[in-house]
Amino acid sequence: MKKIIFLSFSILAFIVVQAAALKPVKWTCEAKKTSVNEYDLVFTAKIDKKWHFYSQFLESDNGPIKTTFTFKDADGYVKNGVVKEMSKGVTAYDKAFAMNVKYFANEAVFIQHVKLTKDISSISGVLNYQCCDDSKCLPPTDEDFTFNVKYEVPKN
Repeated sequence: MKKIIFLSFSILAFIVVQAAALKPVKWTCEAKKTSVNEYDLVFTAKIDKKWHFYSQFLESDNGPIKTTFTFKDADGYVKNGVVKEMSKGVTAYDKAFAMNVKYFANEAVFIQHVKLTKDISSISGVLNYQCCDDSKCLPPTDEDFTFNVKYEVPKN
């Protein structure tokens, strides 16, 4: 009986470690200054072969988890519009979800334009996305982000 319990726990531990090690998307963030106190916040995702994740804009909430960007503490800056998807992506019918979906493979770039309104040094938040391959989907993943910015006192 002890052998069966030990074997069961060993298998469970192996599965948990394998799932934790699987991270098919690597994110980088860069703040690109566009003018005095204005920045493009650039999110770049490098996606492992055979994997993809989904657009922010899906035709229904009854399918995969869409990508979302949540900015913390908007005191000190103003966002100009929504996060823009700079990568074209692929739009196709997905039988598993029974709907058309837009997804990104290999690489995806997103940009949020912001204007600083007072002296802050960073903008942070969390992005959430769901990653899938041809046979499975991983649980939705939260990824913290921080952009370093520098406020300039406007000259009169």
